[in-house]
Amino acid sequence: MAQPKLFVVDNDPSYRDRVSTIARTLNLEPDPHHSAESFLTAFSPHQVGCIVSELRLYGLSGLELLDHLVEMDSWMPVIFLTAHAKTDVTVTAMRRGALSVLDKPLDEEKVWNALRLGLLESEKRRSKWQQEDGLRRRFSKLTSKEAEVAEFIVQGKTNREIATKQRVSVPTIETRRQKTYSKLGANSLPEFVELMMKYNSLHKPIIRNLPTPRPALSNLPPVEMQVPSLTTD
Repeated sequence: MAQPKLFVVDNDPSYRDRVSTIARTLNLEPDPHHSAESFLTAFSPHQVGCIVSELRLYGLSGLELLDHLVEMDSWMPVIFLTAHAKTDVTVTAMRRGALSVLDKPLDEEKVWNALRLGLLESEKRRSKWQQEDGLRRRFSKLTSKEAEVAEFIVQGKTNREIATKQRVSVPTIETRRQKTYSKLGANSLPEFVELMMKYNSLHKPIIRNLPTPRPALSNLPPVEMQVPSLTTD
């Protein structure tokens, strides 16, 4: 089973080593990099784990790297390290999606706790992505006419009204409605409406432009989460 991974991005090798050492206590496999550019060549957005990065990097900055990761819909949260912590910088980083910003020199207990929270957040992102991906795949199976029927159903239109809109017979609409329920896995009208509402939260408009489904998850390795509890001597 695949282990969660930690990417460490820092110009300073001593900090890469220190964070890597802490990571191993959480059963994380560290992968250190001296720059954001080097990191991006080794990174896949759909991995469980977390990223620890210096804010001030040569080349792409930490914030620029974060923007790339958000755009890629990465499962891995980012923890920033900096020796130049300022309120405005911290607020900007958090608003743009960072999990936390930690001061240098490092407090190992704070790093440990941040990594532990990062693992939990990463697993939540993975789970959410899988649920949303499954929903996208269900909707991608609908034909354009079935998608239109689905939209009309949510609008509260009757089969006869939908038949008039689509210029077909009522039995044809009943068949399309049944196929729509079947493809979406809905066994009742409330269940169907709930699925439509969830899909609506992901896409605007809901149906008219069906998205291309993401790559299949079947080849993604399972993740073994082993997060020890923090004990005090």
